Amino acid sequence: MRSIAEPSGKSLLLTCIDKEFHDLGARMVVNLFELHGWKTVFPGANTPKKEVLDMIEIFKPDVVGISFSLYINYIRFFELVESIKLKFPDQPVLIGGQGLANDMSNKLSNYPNAKYVRSMDELEEYINSYK
Repeated sequence: MRSIAEPSGKSLLLTCIDKEFHDLGARMVVNLFELHGWKTVFPGANTPKKEVLDMIEIFKPDVVGISFSLYINYIRFFELVESIKLKFPDQPVLIGGQGLANDMSNKLSNYPNAKYVRSMDELEEYINSYK
């Protein structure tokens, strides 16, 4: 079992997009970041885009995480990513969930600050490599 690390001085805002009610994976991600000493803000499932943008403005996190599980919310997901890019162009965005698992459109390549992680192992690597 891993012990909780000293505070890293880094912060994460993790949310589930509007109309996403599945937040178990997101809760696991928050826990992993906390184990690495990150301060986290997790408003939970079904967070409207405006609220996410307001929280980025208020908390100024090092990383914004988005949980995207249901492909049916594909348009909502990309509207949020685009809004973050426009309002906070340098904001790193971490994406997880099955919503992009089978997406072959490569649309995420339009967002150079966005990173999609497919597993907890990839997430661990991301956290360990984050500067």
